[in-house]
Amino acid sequence: MYKYILGFLLIFIAGSCRKDHPLPDFELNILSPAEGQIFLKNDTVRIRAEILLRAGEMHGYELYAYDTLSLAVWVSKGVHTHDSIINIDTFFINNVSVPTAGRLEIRTYMNHGETQNLSTRNFNLSN
Repeated sequence: MYKYILGFLLIFIAGSCRKDHPLPDFELNILSPAEGQIFLKNDTVRIRAEILLRAGEMHGYELYAYDTLSLAVWVSKGVHTHDSIINIDTFFINNVSVPTAGRLEIRTYMNHGETQNLSTRNFNLSN
């Protein structure tokens, strides 16, 4: 009998901790680089994006630009914030020795850790 009561209490407690959050209404726009853009040796690769939250609560973002073959990361950035408008503006210098395909990933986080959106952009680095 105690097993059933304990089991019921555990299920009740676990269920009460779970919160269903409405999906926030937001927009993530990657302004640069353009899809498929080619950067020459020593070019500045400028990463610009904007996140606009219309309703709900935002908790930040993570940004990665990396080599799609070796997975070497050229730039990474993460911000914890509760703002409704975020402007991203960062860069790195193309210093690759061989032509390389790159990818930009921006992950937005809502509701303390739940990944809400992943946006990607592909670009190329030339030598």
